[in-house]
Amino acid sequence: MSLTFTRALAVGTTAALLSLGLMPAATATAAPATTPTSCSGVWVAVQFDDATAPSLGCASAYATGTEALSSAGFDVAQSGGFVSQVDTLPADPNYGTNGGYYWSYWYASVAADGTLSSWDYQSDGSNNTTPTTDKIEGWRLTNSFSATGPAVTSVPVAPASATPTPTPSPSSSTTTAPSIDTSSTRSAGKWLAASVPTSWDSPGAAVDVGLGLAARECAYAGKLEKITDYLASQADDYSATSAYAAAKLAIFVSAVGEDPTDFGGVDLAKRIVKGASSQGRLGTADDFAFGQALAMIGLKRTGTTPSAAMVDYLVSKQLASGAWGFGSTDDPDSTALALMALSDDVITPTTATKEAVDKATSWAAGAKKAAGYWQNYSPVDSTALLISALQADGVDVSDSLTWLRDQQLNNGGFPNTLSGTTSNQLSTATALLALTANTYATLSAPLATCTASDSNADNSATLPRTGTDASWPLGWAGLGLITLGAVLVAARTERYRPRHARR
Repeated sequence: MSLTFTRALAVGTTAALLSLGLMPAATATAAPATTPTSCSGVWVAVQFDDATAPSLGCASAYATGTEALSSAGFDVAQSGGFVSQVDTLPADPNYGTNGGYYWSYWYASVAADGTLSSWDYQSDGSNNTTPTTDKIEGWRLTNSFSATGPAVTSVPVAPASATPTPTPSPSSSTTTAPSIDTSSTRSAGKWLAASVPTSWDSPGAAVDVGLGLAARECAYAGKLEKITDYLASQADDYSATSAYAAAKLAIFVSAVGEDPTDFGGVDLAKRIVKGASSQGRLGTADDFAFGQALAMIGLKRTGTTPSAAMVDYLVSKQLASGAWGFGSTDDPDSTALALMALSDDVITPTTATKEAVDKATSWAAGAKKAAGYWQNYSPVDSTALLISALQADGVDVSDSLTWLRDQQLNNGGFPNTLSGTTSNQLSTATALLALTANTYATLSAPLATCTASDSNADNSATLPRTGTDASWPLGWAGLGLITLGAVLVAARTERYRPRHARR
């Protein structure tokens, strides 16, 4: 859907409901009266007409875009769930009588020096978004579908010496991932938790979402317990589909503190090694480095270290470029999983594995785009996987982390396409692992250690039924349908195919 059509549709719908605030062009005095010199919360820019400079405010409360607008010092009125007036303008909120003016809603990323990226149109309503401190909220009154965000290109930044040193929270001593309490991870976890359906279409999707929520440790213990119960009921059928499905399930089961050798009455370790070849291949697919690596990680999570033959088989699949992939095609996802499987979290490194890791990290450095991401079916998902793997090896991925954070949408989720506007479960779950410095081999959120107070109010959140906030990924659901002849194609493409879950 084009941006112009999206805007036109939004305006037409809200006009019918008389719910958008629209006005004839008029000069206005906006609050706040003075521009803040810095902002530790969320910047908000409001432009009342083309002839007047935008007003800047700083929101200290920003659970939604509407709350941020109000917290930044602007008077907000709503009608039909949409912002109808800002600082009492427009005087006439009737779209049909005021020349077609409406409040357009935007966001942009804020760099460390205060400069802004280009403005992006926010298609979600401001009641359904979750602003983050690395982005600015923008509002502009216009009657043009080709308008852009407020005429702001930078915001004030406090000198480094004036920036206070964060005070560690009482629980920070037990938090191993320094970024776990950032606004990015909180809002991503909130969106992912809200995306959980009342009934699952497949165990594979539940596993992916569960892994993402586990990156927030006990914050979503209630939802993780329900996912665990569901997966226990599906463990036998699901793990029997392939060694790769059994491995992915074992990773989740181990992460939440359950026993992967007796989960739902199933020994997942035995399911992972069932059908293994004498050459060390795990699963039934030849030349499937992604699956081999995943199975090795899953096996380790059951308490069994992969054998030398399994390690050698994976190393033998490395391409001349240093990457792993399919045939002669380099693949960021396969490379990321192989790096995790060859880490000292899974095996005892050897000279051969160290050389393989060095070649892979060199490939990753050369294949990375200037902006910091790796191109693939889903750049967000693939980049998040490689961030997780590389930072576990001590590689500086700060540029990739910055790029990843810039992809986060105002509702907290992450898209699965470049410049995407729709949040995706799998991309958001994988991004959470990267942002919290976790990998499939290290993720740990034992539910037995969580208390009732740990599960915050976000556990009860439900995703607003806007029709644009959620995209339910098939994730690993297709593993239950993999056949010997289709395993390579299905295991890769299913990671990016959207699907709406029954509610």
